[in-house]
Amino acid sequence: MNRVVSTYDGFAPIYDRWAAGMTEDVDFYVSLARAADGPVVEPGALVTCPFRSLLHLPTWNDRRRVFERVAASLRPSGRFAWNAFVFDPAVAAEVGGVWREEHGIRHRIEYVTGDCRIDIQVEAGPSISLWWVNPSEWTGLVDVSGLEVEARYGWFDRRPFDETSRELVCVARKPPRSSVDGT
Repeated sequence: MNRVVSTYDGFAPIYDRWAAGMTEDVDFYVSLARAADGPVVEPGALVTCPFRSLLHLPTWNDRRRVFERVAASLRPSGRFAWNAFVFDPAVAAEVGGVWREEHGIRHRIEYVTGDCRIDIQVEAGPSISLWWVNPSEWTGLVDVSGLEVEARYGWFDRRPFDETSRELVCVARKPPRSSVDGT
């Protein structure tokens, strides 16, 4: 049986070093889990998608399917939390195409603005792509999936999201059941 090779296979040996300093979100997601009214697994009181994981989905349809499946797995009043960076052209101009070293990993980031894509290339190694989404598109995904935005933060410390925020931390909630129609 042939094994399917993933784009991410090349990152597996370096992932622990790559992500070593990326822990700002842990306390935020743990606090949501502690506050969940019920189990964090089915029946779903909380679904999290930390560490900008949704940025691995390249198309609106891919993201919509995820949001719809999350909404279907949440119980009434259940929450869905995720985070994503907010594209900043000044940051892209500063770091785009520049070789940098973080956590012992030399890499560069290329911004493909026409595709809303970032290509991350590890020196003499693998590359992966991420697709950024603007804040209003995240709101649209919440809406089409039948969820409601509960909170939008500008960082994991729950500071308000505004035009200067470079991180979007979202919490959406499945509406509670209506006493009229039973749904």
